[in-house]
Amino acid sequence: MRNSVKAAWPAAWHQIKTQLPEKKRNYLTFEQFCIFCRSCGIADRTDQEALAESLHDLGLMLAYRRDEALRDIGVLNPVWVTQGIYRMLTAPALRDAGGEFTVKTFGAILPPRKYPSDLHPYLLALMRKFRLCHPLDDTGERHLIPQLLTKQEEPTLDADFPADQCLGFTYRYDAVLPEGLFPRFIVETYVHREPKLVWRTGVVLQRANCRALVRGDIQGRKVAIRVTGPGGGRRELLGIIREHFERIHRGYEKLPVTELVPIPGSPEADVEHELLLTYERSRRDTITVKVGDELRDFPVRQLLDGVDLPGVSRVLEPEHTKGEGRLSLFISYSHKDERFRDELAGALTAYERKGELAVWDDTKIVPGQKWEPEILGKLERADIIVLLLSNDFMRSDYCVQKEMKRAIERDHANECAIIPIVVRPCRFDKLEVGQIQAILPHGKPIKQHRDRDAAWLEVTKQLDRVLSTLKKRQASGLPRLGP
Repeated sequence: MRNSVKAAWPAAWHQIKTQLPEKKRNYLTFEQFCIFCRSCGIADRTDQEALAESLHDLGLMLAYRRDEALRDIGVLNPVWVTQGIYRMLTAPALRDAGGEFTVKTFGAILPPRKYPSDLHPYLLALMRKFRLCHPLDDTGERHLIPQLLTKQEEPTLDADFPADQCLGFTYRYDAVLPEGLFPRFIVETYVHREPKLVWRTGVVLQRANCRALVRGDIQGRKVAIRVTGPGGGRRELLGIIREHFERIHRGYEKLPVTELVPIPGSPEADVEHELLLTYERSRRDTITVKVGDELRDFPVRQLLDGVDLPGVSRVLEPEHTKGEGRLSLFISYSHKDERFRDELAGALTAYERKGELAVWDDTKIVPGQKWEPEILGKLERADIIVLLLSNDFMRSDYCVQKEMKRAIERDHANECAIIPIVVRPCRFDKLEVGQIQAILPHGKPIKQHRDRDAAWLEVTKQLDRVLSTLKKRQASGLPRLGP
């Protein structure tokens, strides 16, 4: 069918290109777009989908066809979207509410004729897509815009996180700490946050009996991290935090940042993380650091082991060997289960930092990439495919007919391993994937667990078995799974 689009492209494209702007509308429903396509001689539904994607790629229409919350609307006037979201981000009422809002708040802030109520869920979904807000609970009704958090004084937390007893790490920004960096970190780590402990430049995270205080200092151009709790758990939580910051840093062009490791017992002194790595690569056992008015020697390995996860390769790998031995994991999910995807991603961070897994989901698609070829390409090359099962997953044609169907085909050909995880109650046994043993921690879907960290821990134990099998396959000299 795509060939028929290409064959008719010149004439149809010219007509669509000239007539779409003439409609002078801010948006179209996808059904209205299909009617318009038929009037231009493109009647096949598959061709209409391909055309919407092409118009999106060319910037003539916003059409996020993969996202269930966005797929039914095509935006012809991007300024309309920008102005609506800007009004939300600058609304005095929202600022007075500390950035908390529901979908009904759109009606109180936006003019109803320009932004009718049936478009409010679309605007909310866009704000979530671009990491401007996050849900405050499992219902998805209440949301928070971190950049609108009030500038109240930081809660008194030093007694809970004594610097000389915590695992520490610091980011120092050589030029400026970007104003939007910390709000984005708050959005990305919301699944680990203690509900009441978040403010404009700080947040407390928790995971597996460990707690972390993460504070931004705009004037001092730094972010300081303190983690308390059992040793191994502290390093895993710090690893999750560092993974998020590193990912955010990569999104900025030429953001000069220095990583610092505080000296245990002397938090006022620190040493550059990269310098420690240089010492380790040079096989230097100790490093001399100025602490107060004296110079003291510290074991390099001890300082690094405090902040890096065991098993993480710290020596720079040659470019041609980088990633060898790392298995790729693809997450297939309904966008209404984003919270569970985020929780799973957090549970897998330790595997990423150890170099065991390269985790991918569609949030990794960068602007300018065509979403469907990117998704299907990653799906085709994945060693492990995780399916987050729920009624919304089963309701999604794309999840079931494209991603799950191809995953099962590859599983039958022994090209990948499938891990179904039941995140919300559903009759997944009615699907073909019901023939594969699904993960139900302690017999319950993830949503029904009060202690979600414990539930995801059970998931990772099942994942460990799959990883062990795949590693044995590699060790036996058999080729990697996948084409």
